[in-house]
Amino acid sequence: MKMFIKILITFGVVCLSQIATADSAPIAVGTASVGKAQCGNDSLPSEVKALIGMKLPPKVAGMKQAEIPGFIEVNGAVLADSGEKNISVLAYSEGVLDGEWAVFFVERIYNPDRTKEVLDARILPANLLDWRLVNGKPMENNGQYRLSGRCHANGEDTRVILGLIKPERGKEDCGHFSRRIKQAWEMDLKSSCLVPIAIQGLKCEYITMNDCY
Repeated sequence: MKMFIKILITFGVVCLSQIATADSAPIAVGTASVGKAQCGNDSLPSEVKALIGMKLPPKVAGMKQAEIPGFIEVNGAVLADSGEKNISVLAYSEGVLDGEWAVFFVERIYNPDRTKEVLDARILPANLLDWRLVNGKPMENNGQYRLSGRCHANGEDTRVILGLIKPERGKEDCGHFSRRIKQAWEMDLKSSCLVPIAIQGLKCEYITMNDCY
């Protein structure tokens, strides 16, 4: 049986929760700017699309950074740095918006003040996911799919790709790269938008407490 809560703690190389301070900290001074969507799929609910382009104010020492309104994060991880003297990093946050939509956002986090910009978003199929939110806490769900922020076609593939995946048969309890991918998106680094891509030839990292190898 999967150790669900432990998986959430270790999910990704750098969890976004490590960027923020404790939940008990006061919220940073300043308000999030209104989103001006440059990306976004036409099928996105208007409430989700309205958040694309939103900028969250800088992180202030001793205070909790402002968050995406109505969003409860379940998983998150850094995807890649900007390659420009670490001016910024790309990261994703997966969770529930307004208690209704399972969704993930891709954000750019700017150094050194940790200002965040919401770049794009996609809705996830809640009935297929291996987590659900109960009273604001992540719980195990009957689904098998989870979002992976580390996907590639081969060792030289440097694209930033996210995939909705489930484990290879017989490897449900150990970490490995799985080819059982339902959907995949590439982060276009020029437009800063998510682009759906074919899943053929891809494999994505499935993370648990133990490795299969």
